[in-house]
Amino acid sequence: MYDAVMNEFNELFSFSKTFQERMKEEKCKQPYHINLMEELHPNENAHSRILCKLLQYKNPVTGEYEIINSILHYICKHKRLYSFEKIEIKQPIITQETARIDLWIRDLSTRQAIIFENKINNAQDQQAQIARYIERTRAENFREENIFVVYLSPNGKEPEDQSWRDYKENFSDRYCNFSFCIDILQWLKEDVYPNIRQKDVCLQSAIAQYIEYLEIKFQLKNSELYMNIKKLIDSHFELNKIDNTQERMDVLQEKIDNMNEILQSMQSLKEELWEKRLKELPDEWQKKVKQRYPDLECVENVTNMDSQWRFAIPFEDVNERKYYVLIGFDGRLYCQVEYDSNILEEQRKIANSELYKMKEEGILPDQNEVQIWHYFGKDDFEGVFNCFWEVLEWCKND
Repeated sequence: MYDAVMNEFNELFSFSKTFQERMKEEKCKQPYHINLMEELHPNENAHSRILCKLLQYKNPVTGEYEIINSILHYICKHKRLYSFEKIEIKQPIITQETARIDLWIRDLSTRQAIIFENKINNAQDQQAQIARYIERTRAENFREENIFVVYLSPNGKEPEDQSWRDYKENFSDRYCNFSFCIDILQWLKEDVYPNIRQKDVCLQSAIAQYIEYLEIKFQLKNSELYMNIKKLIDSHFELNKIDNTQERMDVLQEKIDNMNEILQSMQSLKEELWEKRLKELPDEWQKKVKQRYPDLECVENVTNMDSQWRFAIPFEDVNERKYYVLIGFDGRLYCQVEYDSNILEEQRKIANSELYKMKEEGILPDQNEVQIWHYFGKDDFEGVFNCFWEVLEWCKND
């Protein structure tokens, strides 16, 4: 049994190498082509920002939020979730990364809200993530029956049960799984792009690039490149020798399942290495800080608010109020600044402090009342530390 499994894994590893080599050859044969999004390698946050910008579009004549209404119409028509017809968009606040919610629509006149959770890169659900976002929305005085959840998955993956906590059943008719591969693409191609006004050239161009990027990302473009790759798969696994369509599907599914097992094993190993790296980094970061700023005190695992920080440096503002510059993790790495939790809440409000300049200057672009932060990918240790370094220099020199 062990030998059979290892032989299968070795075959799949061999195919992976062949696949990469052929993909490289085929790409070299293609005419010169550029997609700006593909070149910029957007992360999860970038996709949320793009969708946020689209949903913020308002008809300059009628004042109607046409793109929001079109996505709601799509959900009703294609997902048969007719409860979404009840949503009225009149005076929405549309934000990205506010209260750590990827995309958040709150209508102040109709008192309805939509929570969008973006998992385009298959990130794992954080503990009670959807439940926490529902409760955060309820705290904004939205009744539970007026809150809707849209889970933006790559290919229809459902959120983990633990993410819902006890809310899943109550949201059965106010929850939509909206896949990038099928729904976002179809919605953009059929409902949004054809209805853009001719004079909205920038919007038209942006959506065209985004559609093409998603087709590239999910390998949906019907091009010679992908036709040749399909032929390679067909040949390597000898699918062309099997006459019965169902048998060919079964063979291919077996290979897919085995590849998924390999990927899961590799992901588990990567998680172990990630945890090891996370433990190593505070010492490295501390040495770098001490070299440039010997007077600064580095503090690990500072408990502040309702989270634990891996790495933080305390400062005092002009009014001698203590605050922290820190690197934290909640499923993604982030650089954050906030006042000590022992200070009265009114005195911890970022917007009323000198620290808000970091928000205005774009160093830390996201905020709530008592925190400002910048998110990074789970593995982007260099990016989060560079941001942390920029914040340190701002705090020392401002």
